[in-house]
Amino acid sequence: MTFFFYGTLCHPALLRVVLGREAVSVPATLADCAVHWAQTGPFPVLAVRAAAKAMGKLVQGLTP
Repeated sequence: MTFFFYGTLCHPALLRVVLGREAVSVPATLADCAVHWAQTGPFPVLAVRAAAKAMGKLVQGLTP
């Protein structure tokens, strides 16, 4: 499986904790989406926005 990670999960040490292992990632963008801070807490969320690009990391080879 391939996943797009953004915001705080682009930090390698945090992503390693979440995944339980090292992961090779490459820079990626998600078209028509933007990263914003959530109104309910200090964490990022994705929002659909035409012509926007959300910056993040792409990780391949993940399993359930």
